[in-house]
Amino acid sequence: MDPVDPVAPADPAVQAAAGPRRGPGGSHKALGAALGAAGRADYAPMNAAVLSDSERWPTLEAAAVRQVHRLYDEPGAPVWTHRCGDRLTSADLDRLARLGERLRDGSLAQRRTGAYPRAALVDSVIRPALGSVPRYRALARAGRLGPGARLEDLPVANREDLRRDLASHVALDADLDRIVQGTSSGSTGAAIRFPVDPLAPGADVVLLRWWLERLGVSWELDALRPERLALVQVVDQGRAFTYASAMTAHGPGARMARINLDPAAWTAPDDPARWLARHDPLVLSSAPLPLLRLADTAPGLRPRAVVSGTSHLSARARTRLERTWEAPVLDVYGLEECGMVAVDPDGAGWRIVPGVHVEVLDAAGDPLPAGERGRLVVTTGMNPAMPLLRYDTGDRGSVASRHDPRAPGGAELLITALEGRGTVRYENAWGDWVPSVSLTQVLQARGAAVWSVHQRADGHLDVLAAGVTGTLGPDLARELRTGLATLLGQPVSVHELADSHRSSRRFTSALSGHDGLD
Repeated sequence: MDPVDPVAPADPAVQAAAGPRRGPGGSHKALGAALGAAGRADYAPMNAAVLSDSERWPTLEAAAVRQVHRLYDEPGAPVWTHRCGDRLTSADLDRLARLGERLRDGSLAQRRTGAYPRAALVDSVIRPALGSVPRYRALARAGRLGPGARLEDLPVANREDLRRDLASHVALDADLDRIVQGTSSGSTGAAIRFPVDPLAPGADVVLLRWWLERLGVSWELDALRPERLALVQVVDQGRAFTYASAMTAHGPGARMARINLDPAAWTAPDDPARWLARHDPLVLSSAPLPLLRLADTAPGLRPRAVVSGTSHLSARARTRLERTWEAPVLDVYGLEECGMVAVDPDGAGWRIVPGVHVEVLDAAGDPLPAGERGRLVVTTGMNPAMPLLRYDTGDRGSVASRHDPRAPGGAELLITALEGRGTVRYENAWGDWVPSVSLTQVLQARGAAVWSVHQRADGHLDVLAAGVTGTLGPDLARELRTGLATLLGQPVSVHELADSHRSSRRFTSALSGHDGLD
């Protein structure tokens, strides 16, 4: 499952899913139609949503809105493909401010392994979800959950549950008029769409600010260089959403942008370097490969911090980024549907973020002792539209306690031995490197639900895949073979993935340089 970008405002495939606010007894079919539709009539994908500025940024004054518009209009800007706003109201900002206070007082921080969440998490997330999420209401009606149900009493959910019956996981009081639509291509299971409350990406901004405070890093705007952006998220792929926006969860004057390093996303070859130098972001956010490319092409940037996500950040890559920009590098583990789960600021392990509870279970669903490796199961309410209780991430790792005087209470839990997503790129027949995200786009478009792709030293691709039915028929195999051969110009072998619900690593390679370091 693809981790969520930890700090960007909502980056939906659809700016606002259509549909009325759904009360108790509301139609699950209507919810599915709302989330599956292309969006409201005022939106065209890869074009501009015609929401008004006051809808995009309800709290911004006109002068701050004009600053965002200038990013779209300036010479040498990226070829913008999208417009969006964080849609946070004054009430949302008040809630995010309270979240910041609770991060600092430690009341949300996980203290113990196993199914023992903090009282604050029980009160703010688990009990409300038991009363508002149809999945748990149905279990209560059937007598399978009592009024005092504990976390360990709940069944474990997974990605396939979301795919099969998304509506049963969406809170009855979710306001569908204001949600954005999240998408996840997934490590296991088919791609899914789900509702995201604007508070969810706002919470990621608050979490990042809290982390930077812990590291002694200021994320305040640069008064001497007002053109500097609070954040730039970078991608490097053939087709991507690019946009500029305000970050009202950071503050009224904070602006951000999502840009694509692909040359086709700019008007002139020199535009990317000039634009980045002008807007010199305070925080850079991306996956390891685009960050490594940026370290080569824009070493003169002066970010105060770098955020890496999506795939594993190796020790060599971390060292290179730290030396290039002389800034801390935060490796974020998260998922689109869960949000930020844990952060590794120094290579010692992923500290579980406050407000998230992580269990480690064996194959039978029984808890494992601290330090033993198993399935990572997450409970979080950072996305109020879809709180997830005991959600199996599809990833594996162990959880242990660590003393840290900077942590609330002087100690924290961290994930180690994480079996995440290796950073891999593939060589095409013409000697160029192609990022794994391009393969993901081909595989999904051709109908694969899960897959594992390995490139041999001679360039040949070995693909294990299955469709949404869990099998690989001859038509799907032919589609995948043709699509990947067209993309890379390399020989491709396609076989059925024996266990279609588990693919622990999606992309691997025997070629030197596949990690972007050679």
